[in-house]
Amino acid sequence: MINDEERLRRVMRVADLVESGMSVRNISKYLTENEFKISVDTILKYITRIKDIDINRYNKIKAIQESNKPKTVRNSVDVQKRVKRVVELLVHGCTIDEIAIELDEKPLTIYRDIRKRVNYLTPNEMKKLGFGLEELEIIDKTLEKHSRDNLKRKLK
Repeated sequence: MINDEERLRRVMRVADLVESGMSVRNISKYLTENEFKISVDTILKYITRIKDIDINRYNKIKAIQESNKPKTVRNSVDVQKRVKRVVELLVHGCTIDEIAIELDEKPLTIYRDIRKRVNYLTPNEMKKLGFGLEELEIIDKTLEKHSRDNLKRKLK
């Protein structure tokens, strides 16, 4: 069991690493491998403790964490625009690789837009972005083809 002084040192160490830009998972991995064993849950508890120690530092850390959240169709207008454009290009017959080139993105980003970001939209969100059944059918066919092509590459 660690004493209060050691716990405070660890809390501040976690704060330093968050402020340096490390993710909570990476902090857990780094500290466990190099300094002391710590879980993601404990790191999150330590971040909450910072509020009682230094509210300004806590607010800075929360802002950093907020800016590191993954961008989604729900929280980023840029992602909404890109996903809408990706679907438009799919409807016009473009492949994932062609769309990636057109939008200057990595093919994996385009695939993620199709596979995850579109599929997690509610029907109302899809309507808002102009997606209907036709677009969803094209997305499904594209994903099936992409999976088959990947499997063929692995079998060669």
